[in-house]
Formats: sequence, C-alpha cells, structure tokens
Amino acid sequence: MVNGGFAEYSVVPPTHVYPVNPEIGLKGGILVETLARVLPGCDRLELVAGKNVLILGAGTVGCLWTQLIRHSPISKIIQTKLIPFRQKMAKELGADYVINPEKENFSQVINAICPEGPDYIIDATGNAAAVEQALPLVRKGGTFMIFGVCAETASIRISPYLIYQKEMKIIASKMPPQTLDRSVKLLESGLINYEKIVNRILPLKDAGKAFEMFENAKDEVIKIAIDPRL
Repeated sequence: MVNGGFAEYSVVPPTHVYPVNPEIGLKGGILVETLARVLPGCDRLELVAGKNVLILGAGTVGCLWTQLIRHSPISKIIQTKLIPFRQKMAKELGADYVINPEKENFSQVINAICPEGPDYIIDATGNAAAVEQALPLVRKGGTFMIFGVCAETASIRISPYLIYQKEMKIIASKMPPQTLDRSVKLLESGLINYEKIVNRILPLKDAGKAFEMFENAKDEVIKIAIDPRL
C-alpha cells in the first residue's frame, strides 16, 4: 500500500526472523538460504568415515557441498567443473581432485582414483546428462544424491539391473523447515569461506551488469551480491 508516496510495510513476526552476526556481512548473509538447502542433503547422505565423495559441479552450491564435506571424516573429495577458474576455487575450498569431464576421460580418471567407484556421488549441476554419465560409477552399495534441479521435462536412461546389481541407493533432497538457524550458526562459525564464493559486490544500478556477468563471466565470478547501499 502506498501512502503519500511512501510504501507501508507490515512488521515481520520475530518467529520468522533469524538474527545474523553483522561480522559475516552481506557476503555471508546472502548464502544463509543456499546453505540451509545443502545442510539437510548432507544429513541425508549419512556420511561414513573413510569413504569417498564425487561432487558434480563447482558453482555456489557445489562449493558449499565441498566445504561441508571437507569438515567431515570423508577420505577423498573429487569434483567436476569445466571452467579453470572454478576448478581452482574447488581445490582451494577442499577438493582433492578436480576433473574437467570434457577434456578428460571421466570414468577412467574416476576409476584411477577410486577403483571400486565413489561411495557417494552428489549432483550439484542440475544437468540430466551429467547425472546419467555419473550414475554407473557409484560403488556397490553406494549412494547417488540428486540435488541439482534438472528441468521438469528432463529424463535419463538407467539400467534397473545396474541398480539391482550394485545395490545402489538413489536419493534426493529439498529444503525442509528449521534449517535456517543451523545455516546461520555454521556461517558464523567461520567454517564456510563465503568470501571466496561471493567474490563480487555491485551496486543496484549495475544489476543488469551482474546478470550479464553471471552468464558471460563464469571464469571470473561465482556468486554476485547486489548492495543497494553502494
């Protein structure tokens, strides 16, 4: 509602607000919701010490997955990404191996690192082709996490016999309630390097430029924040 040229806003109930330490700033603050989605996915994996993980993708979500798993008792983290800048970032954030599936023999490299296959594979790409390519690589008794959001019309081919033979588990994760507070606490703890992920802040007048960079400057930025106060 507009009154005299000024918009009137209702007060948000305290039960719907999570206080955030101002020290984490805008960069940490804008990752609260995204990290809150990753946390329950990590819970559902039920990670076991000494196992190996393959993460498909190293965008914002993939990099958050890397850091969460790096602070778990997992033995090896393998990650995929096509862009050199993001490959380097994944390494810096905790991946032991980073693979470019377009330039390397994907399955061959994975088999060299994990001869029996990764115990866990997490798709953070939302790319059906990537999911289809990686599914057969799961270790016997392993788990494949569908986390990236594929197009509603996308589909993959998979052998039911392969699922049976490997006794694999295929699971998915969306954001359940009551995870925002955990996300805030984790960001405040300093375990998540949000400075590396949110590596560009632009003023509101450059919002158009931000969208352009998101599409055309993936070799320079991962996540861009818009700060109206600039």
